[in-house]
Amino acid sequence: MIAAISAWENFYVIIGSSGAALIGMQFVVMTLIADARSRPSADSISSFGTPTVVHLTGTLLVAAIMSVPWPTLFPASIALAVCGLGGFAYSVTVVRRARRQTYYKPRWDDWVW
Repeated sequence: MIAAISAWENFYVIIGSSGAALIGMQFVVMTLIADARSRPSADSISSFGTPTVVHLTGTLLVAAIMSVPWPTLFPASIALAVCGLGGFAYSVTVVRRARRQTYYKPRWDDWVW
C-alpha cells in the first residue's frame, strides 16, 4: 500500500505547486487588466490574455500526465495525443479570435508566438 502511494508523490508535488503558481498568475493578469487605462474588449482578452492561461494549464496537464505511474506507455501516449489535438483545435480558435478583435493589431512576432 505504501509503495502504491509513494509512486504518486511526484504527481501531487507537481499538481500542488504548479496549481498554486497558476492561480497566482491569474491574479496578476487580472490586476494588470483592471489597471489598464483603456479597457480591452472581450475579444481582445480572449485573443491574448486567455491563451496564456490556457497554455500554462496545458503545460501543467502534460506534466501531470507524464508523472502518473502508468503501467505501460500506451495510455500516456493516448492522453498526450488527445492533449495535442485539443491544443491544435484551441490554436485555430485563438487565431480566429485574434483576427476578429480590433483593440490591437498583431505584428509578425505575435503571429509566430
